[in-house]
Amino acid sequence: MAVVIKQKTTVIPVEFEGENGKTTHKFEFNATDDKLENFRNSLNESYKKIKNIDKNKEGLTSEKQEAKLMSVIKETLDDMCGKGAFDELYKETKSKVIMVSYVFSIGEGLTNEIDNLGITSKTQKEMADKYLKDKKRKSNK
Repeated sequence: MAVVIKQKTTVIPVEFEGENGKTTHKFEFNATDDKLENFRNSLNESYKKIKNIDKNKEGLTSEKQEAKLMSVIKETLDDMCGKGAFDELYKETKSKVIMVSYVFSIGEGLTNEIDNLGITSKTQKEMADKYLKDKKRKSNK
């Protein structure tokens, strides 16, 4: 008999569907340890930046406000879905409002998938620490 372990993948697909239900764009989020460690912090930071882009608070003209917003959206989308994701999606939509909604939708979806997979860096670190602590305890007996 053999012990069979199903290999897990760190790749989470991000797919966009057209009106007809067919996939129009495919991206991947690779949930490696490095990416996971920074994911939630950088996503929350992006959300804060988006919410704080306010003409009155920063004294920006509407053009500069728009440019700053698009810069944050581009950086966030490319970070989550891979370099070029923003350009690929924006080429079709030409809508800043839709691009902002994509960031929130993808962020929420990835957060849920990461939680469902149980591959958060915190969980992995806790498990590794517990394993090493137990191993040390057993070797000292």
